[in-house]
Amino acid sequence: MTTTTSDWNGIRADAFAADPYPGQRPDGSFLVDGATIHELRASDAVASGWALRDGTDVDDRLGAPGLADRYPVLAYGSNANPAMLARRFPAEPVVALRATTTGLAAAWCTDPRSDGQIPATLVAVPGAVETHVVLLCTATQLDRLDRFEGRAHRIYDLGVLRSGAVVLDDRRRLPGVLTYVGGRGRRPLAGPGGAPVRVGDTDQATAAMHAARRPGACGPEFDVDVEVIAPGVPFRGISARFGSDQPGGCR
Repeated sequence: MTTTTSDWNGIRADAFAADPYPGQRPDGSFLVDGATIHELRASDAVASGWALRDGTDVDDRLGAPGLADRYPVLAYGSNANPAMLARRFPAEPVVALRATTTGLAAAWCTDPRSDGQIPATLVAVPGAVETHVVLLCTATQLDRLDRFEGRAHRIYDLGVLRSGAVVLDDRRRLPGVLTYVGGRGRRPLAGPGGAPVRVGDTDQATAAMHAARRPGACGPEFDVDVEVIAPGVPFRGISARFGSDQPGGCR
């Protein structure tokens, strides 16, 4: 996983390489609008709490639905890559807010994708602190993510995350955030001693060579606590929206 600290506001989303998986990502919160990426900043001066660099409320750029009516989804793999987001959602702006996770880690999987690259899943690692993004998705965008992640075939499962902590740059903690976790063929790869091989510690090529030795998957002690939403069951009514004040919501 590679980040960049150069001035990336207003540049093309495909300036962030998608390969090798999981691709590059900016070092802050961002909006992907068409082929362009824009920096987002927490701001008390706008109603949504998030603004473009010029001070414009991001809700004014998005239209309906605004941030409060979108679904928060923790993205720790290629869904945090702007080029991939632009490719998957060419017709709708995509909001990605930088988040610090505690007790959670992105880890390489046991089996490669169809292109031969090793994907990632989410594992529980006490004391781990990582930086990822939370996508604020419309219902349509989340339906598209379901197809990309193979939810119907349980390649990845969609669920409500109950373990660890997810905190945005504005210090808002997000209880009950959605996330995709590895299902069939997407178990966390066991490293030396049986611990997960973390994405932040090992590059794609090294992970692929290790996976080719077929060491097997980590034990259940590394499973995250996720309330899985079964395939065919809609997420609407189960998951909270970003502006929800309900128990398990995100505000």
